[in-house]
Amino acid sequence: MSRGVKEIRNKLDAIAQNHNQFGFKLDSQPIRRRREETCSYVYARDIIGRKDDVKNIVARLLDPHVQQMNWRAGKNHSCPTRDLDAKGSFTTLKIRTCLRISHIGQWYKSDQALRSLLANWICLRALDLSHSKIKILPDTLGKLVHLRYLDLSWKFDLEVLPNSITDLHNLETLRLAGCEKLRELPEDLCKLTKLRVLDTIGCQRLACMPRGMGKLNSLKKLPFLEVGERTSGPEGGQLADQLEEIQALKNLKGDLCIWIIIPTAAKYVIRNGTKGGYLSQHQHLTDITVRFTKRDFKDLRKRVYDIDEALLEDLQPHPNLRGLELEGYGGGRMPKWPREENLTIFLPNLVCIKLEACHNLQHLALLGKLHKLKCLILVDLSDLEYIQNTAISDSYNGVRALESEELFFPALEQLVLSDLPKLKGWWRDDSNISQDHGLSLPSFPCLSYLRIFKCLSLACMPFCPRVERLTIVGCNVNLQIMETIESGNPKLRSLHTSNVSHLKLALPVEAFQHLNSMIISSDCEVENLSEVEEVFHCCSSSLRTLEIRCCLKLKSVCEGLEHLTALEKEEGEDDEMPWRCLHHCLRSLELNNLPNLVNLPNGMRYLTALQSLEIRDCASLKSLPEWMPELTSLKQLKIQHCSQNLKERCRDITGEDWPNIQQIPDINIY
Repeated sequence: MSRGVKEIRNKLDAIAQNHNQFGFKLDSQPIRRRREETCSYVYARDIIGRKDDVKNIVARLLDPHVQQMNWRAGKNHSCPTRDLDAKGSFTTLKIRTCLRISHIGQWYKSDQALRSLLANWICLRALDLSHSKIKILPDTLGKLVHLRYLDLSWKFDLEVLPNSITDLHNLETLRLAGCEKLRELPEDLCKLTKLRVLDTIGCQRLACMPRGMGKLNSLKKLPFLEVGERTSGPEGGQLADQLEEIQALKNLKGDLCIWIIIPTAAKYVIRNGTKGGYLSQHQHLTDITVRFTKRDFKDLRKRVYDIDEALLEDLQPHPNLRGLELEGYGGGRMPKWPREENLTIFLPNLVCIKLEACHNLQHLALLGKLHKLKCLILVDLSDLEYIQNTAISDSYNGVRALESEELFFPALEQLVLSDLPKLKGWWRDDSNISQDHGLSLPSFPCLSYLRIFKCLSLACMPFCPRVERLTIVGCNVNLQIMETIESGNPKLRSLHTSNVSHLKLALPVEAFQHLNSMIISSDCEVENLSEVEEVFHCCSSSLRTLEIRCCLKLKSVCEGLEHLTALEKEEGEDDEMPWRCLHHCLRSLELNNLPNLVNLPNGMRYLTALQSLEIRDCASLKSLPEWMPELTSLKQLKIQHCSQNLKERCRDITGEDWPNIQQIPDINIY
């Protein structure tokens, strides 16, 4: 056989060398052949033949030597026994891996089947029961002494774990994510000394972790950890005790979210002479989230907030930390470790900071000292007045330092300021610095994404000359984002604003030269766009998407739009748009929430390049025009939540307007 194959290959090689004589051409494209995936187990759907033969073949292949079973979603599944009957019985097999068991028809609802599996498959190393409907796990689970991986995630009805789970001394991974009703973990969880991964994300009813967590020295992945009131034990010092257990888990890696639940009678006592620094030795943690939740603290506000400050002070993380998020923090100041002037020593590697719902904070730390910080997100800080509670000259060690080459936030790329009603500025005196000293404010050298939302008191901030995506919604009309354009090369590509005045006051007109997308929404005062005609003229060759929505007083958008020669998508609320100038470029058009629109504008007949038209919530529109067939490129028509009369007129075949739209391939009316 091998000699014959060799001869055939030699002949083919000879033909290839003399391909010109045969009139052949060599194809430089590589030959790609689809190879069938192979595995160490059998799918019944891969066996073709009579039903009895298929059954016998599967029965022969699934002998005691099979070590892995895997089910996939679909109509056909490989059976884990010679014949899995309605009772869910299992024969004794040396199966080591059992994955995605929830996909076997109705089996995943059977408690009896699970007991049979646990009783017979005692060699299991990995067991996946995620998404199954089994409410109670049997105690026989603890007999799987070889088990290393157990997935119980997304079992929404699971409330309690069997205590026998602590007998799984070889268990390395325990996944409980999404078990919303799970109330507590076994008290002797500390017996699982080989446990490396404990995932409790989404276990909202867990009050706290069991005692002895600090003994899990092998634990490397603990994405979510609850710290709160225990049902037993002394009241005072409970929070400190639990934090000390976290301190012992020095091998944790990656992300860690600590959810601190502070009850009314909470006390925070540092015991045994400890000095905090509960996370200071966790050098492998990259991101930490600390969430504070208070229970029944109406009359104990100050005392509870003092606990917040003390807790956060003692959590001091390792300098390797890259991400820090605080949510619900009630303290009036930041702890000392991010407040000191030598912040670069405490947290020199911070890349991202997010503060949310910290309602008592009035100012933050000297964040500008963090030379690696790329993302800063401040959300719902109701008392924040200044980012830094110092004069700008003090922050830079003198006014002359403003003229130096020291960069301000040298790596910051993303800045979000949202729901900050009292925020006035970055520094206490930033609005007067140019008047008093004849100097300009510092600027963000690398900032590309800026979102300012509901910051009505913010009148002045550092400039953003390189911003690419900008959102200014619900802000002071006099807020200036950019003073001049660096090197005559504007970076702005996307803009969303709720006030047309921002187009001419917040930015120089040159900033719009390369703008691709513009959204004007919820401007209740604008009546026409003539005041920003110069802006539209500047971006006439680059703007591709324009959305104008919820501008109740807007009467005309004709002024300026005639310059938009590159426009591809337009959403508007006016029936006199300059359609002629859009005939060769407009591809998609949406008419949304126009209760007074009676007829489609006649100018739309010139949109010969239009491919998609969507009409939504236009109650007064009763019919479609006769010129609809002139839209020769229209491929999709969608009419949603409009008048019943319009639906009847567009009905298939019988409707009066059907002859005008029947040529459109895709029509959806509902």
